[in-house]
Amino acid sequence: MIQTIKSILIPLLLSVVAAEATARLAGISPVPQPPAVASESLLYIEDQQLGWYNRPRIKQAVVTTVGRPHTITSLENGARATSNSPTSRRNDIRRDVIFIGCSFTHGFGLNDDETYAWKVQAARPDWNVHNFGVNGYGTCQAYMLLKRLFERDKWHKPVVIYGFIDDHEDRNVADYKWHYGLSRLSSTGNASLPSCMLDSSGSIVFNALRPYPQFPFRHTLATISVLETLYLKFAGASLAEQKRQITEQLLVDMEAFVRAQSGQLAVLLFDAGGRSSRYREFLERRKIRVVNLNRTGQKITGSLTQADGHPNGRMADLIAERVVELVDSLGG
Repeated sequence: MIQTIKSILIPLLLSVVAAEATARLAGISPVPQPPAVASESLLYIEDQQLGWYNRPRIKQAVVTTVGRPHTITSLENGARATSNSPTSRRNDIRRDVIFIGCSFTHGFGLNDDETYAWKVQAARPDWNVHNFGVNGYGTCQAYMLLKRLFERDKWHKPVVIYGFIDDHEDRNVADYKWHYGLSRLSSTGNASLPSCMLDSSGSIVFNALRPYPQFPFRHTLATISVLETLYLKFAGASLAEQKRQITEQLLVDMEAFVRAQSGQLAVLLFDAGGRSSRYREFLERRKIRVVNLNRTGQKITGSLTQADGHPNGRMADLIAERVVELVDSLGG
C-alpha cells in the first residue's frame, strides 16, 4: 500500500515542481497578498452592477503608471469636474453634453483642466458638460451607466458623446486576458466584471458580475495563476467569439436609447485603423454620428499621446474642437 501511494505521490509532486518552475521561468508569479486597504478604494467604489464606479466627492493627487502626477476632482455624482466652480447640474444652459467611456474619456494622466470635457466646457459656457468617463469601462458598462443616468436625472436637449477604443470589444465580453490584466492591476488580486451577450433573438442581455476565480494556494504557487486564467478562458470562450456582434448591437441599442430620451448620440473613435475602421463603416451604415477626430485616416500617436498611448493635452484640444463643431452642427 505504501509503495503504491509513493508511486502516485512522487510523480505527482515532481510534476507540480516542474510546472511551477516552468511558470516561474516564463515570468508568471503567484497573486500577491492583498494589502489591508486597497489603494484603488481611494478613487473607486464597488458597484453591484457596473463592477466599480468613480468615488464621489474627492480631490485626489495621483501618479500614473508612467509617472505623471496629476489631480482628479470628482463631484457628488461621480462625474469628473469640468470647470473651476463645478456643480453636477446647472439650470441656465442651452443643453447638456454627456461624455461616457473609459480612461480616454475620463482623462487618465491628465489634470482636470487638461481633459477634453473640461476644454469643451471652457469653449461653450452655455452648455452643461458632464464627464462620466470611468477608467477600464467598455461599451457594456458605459451603456449601463448611461441608462442609470437617464433614470436618475432629467437632461436638457442632451447630446451623448461615447469615446470608443478597440479594447472595448474585449471588455464587453469580459475577455480572459482583460480580466487577468485588471485583476493584476487590482491591489487585491481580484476584479469582478460584467459582460454582455446576445440571446436567441439577437437582443442584448446584461450578465451579472463575474468575479475573478480565486483558487487555493493562489498566493503561493504561480501554477495556480495559470489555472485561474485557463478557467476564465474556457468559461468565456463562447462570448469571445461574438464580441464584434455584441459590440455592434450595443452601439445600435445605445443610439436608440438616447434617441428615445429626445437626445442625440455621437461616437468618438480614437483609432483610425484596424477594428475602428470597421466600426466607422458600421456606424455610417447605421447612420450613427461619428466625431470626425482624425481626418487624415492615419493612426494618431506621437505628439498627441502620452507615453502609454492615452490622449495628452494637445489631443484633448483637438477632440474638444471636433466635439464643439459636431454639437454646434446639431442646432438647438
